[in-house]
Amino acid sequence: MANKVIAFEEKLKIYYEEMQNQISRNFPTIIKAEQDGIHISQENYMMFANYLAALSNEFKSRFQDLRYIKNSLLLMENPWHLETTSVTQLASFGCDYAKIFDEYIEFKNDTSLEAIFKEKREGQEYNEFWRVVPEKYKHLQNCALLLLTLFASTYICEPSFSKMKYAKNIYRNRLTDSHLDDVLRIACTNYKPDLSQVVKKLSQYQKSH
Repeated sequence: MANKVIAFEEKLKIYYEEMQNQISRNFPTIIKAEQDGIHISQENYMMFANYLAALSNEFKSRFQDLRYIKNSLLLMENPWHLETTSVTQLASFGCDYAKIFDEYIEFKNDTSLEAIFKEKREGQEYNEFWRVVPEKYKHLQNCALLLLTLFASTYICEPSFSKMKYAKNIYRNRLTDSHLDDVLRIACTNYKPDLSQVVKKLSQYQKSH
């Protein structure tokens, strides 16, 4: 989504400049109107340009945070292309910069993980890749999983409110924010946990007879 938003902002800038110069090559409706003999006045071109300028400013305002973390999104798409200086942006997500920095230096020089990433990337299985990342990169892994779970649209965000309302009802008055966060993560994710592995990690469990 970030790439599409930033690309659209660049298109808006070009469209605005074309309207100011009364160039209609990217506006098929205007081209069709001119072919039909309809005159587009200078005032109309300025009106279109002002509308595009307002739309561009709205995008800049709404997605300013997205532009700030653009480089850090490479941690998901291709961590080996992420500049080391961009790791500082991850601190804005509450990540420990010193630990992230040290882990990332070791991570990007881990050739075995790079081979696994290339294999997973072909199927866009980014979640699967970060699941198999070793424990020694746990802070970097947590940051990547946080980026992967950012809401990409209001469509995904809005159903979560319904799930929160269902989970945080009047009969669960002792539900803490921490527990509510855990419940919503389970309710809003498509990830299927390996329950057999979870049970094995418990100190005591009984096998069914």
